[in-house]
Amino acid sequence: LSNYKGLCAMNEKISVLIPVFNRELYVEESLMSIVNQSYHNLDIWVYDDGSTDATLEMVKAIAAKDPRIKIIIGDKNRGVGYARNQLLYACTTKYACEHDSDDISSPTRIAEQYKIIKRRKSLVFCKWAWIAYHHRNGWVTKPAPKGIKASPTIMFPTKPMIKFDEHKQIGGEDWDWIKKMSNLYPVKEIPKILYSLRMHDDRIGYWKRLIRANISQGLINRMSYAELVAHYKEFH
Repeated sequence: LSNYKGLCAMNEKISVLIPVFNRELYVEESLMSIVNQSYHNLDIWVYDDGSTDATLEMVKAIAAKDPRIKIIIGDKNRGVGYARNQLLYACTTKYACEHDSDDISSPTRIAEQYKIIKRRKSLVFCKWAWIAYHHRNGWVTKPAPKGIKASPTIMFPTKPMIKFDEHKQIGGEDWDWIKKMSNLYPVKEIPKILYSLRMHDDRIGYWKRLIRANISQGLINRMSYAELVAHYKEFH
């Protein structure tokens, strides 16, 4: 019986939480990097935050071939903090990991993070790299800044009562949440690149820099991310 329990624990179900909004250019490759993980026992939760392009149809097509994928459809764009909270509420597993809908997880990412987290509950990050577009060579890998952790590389013990700040529409909600979680769990990092962040003009971090330089915080707190981007584009 003890051996049986040990084998079950080695292959317990892990949730992957993926918020998505208008990512038709990247979501298929991104989602397939999770579908093709070497660690197979997954709940793959996708929250569509009111996409207006072909993103949702693309996710549905992949989900039709893989029952591990579960889709939550938002009625309108409410922002990434709200989306992340809906994914946390849906999650029923002991451990979960984040994954952004334009990024790529290496095939062994979840397996390698799980080896660490099952020994001791902790927040487990991994090293990462940029995927950037070069006009001659297409998408190429670039080294990440030294010593900088990336929030979507995290695997963590699930704590639905610790929520993301839904008022932070253009980023910052992730590290605010991680700070709360780090008060409960130690932080560990795998010294191996297991995740790639795609660098492009529609990434929240890019718009965050532009918007905060031109729009008041009060207005930011009243608008969705999509509305903020549209507002910026209209006047620039």
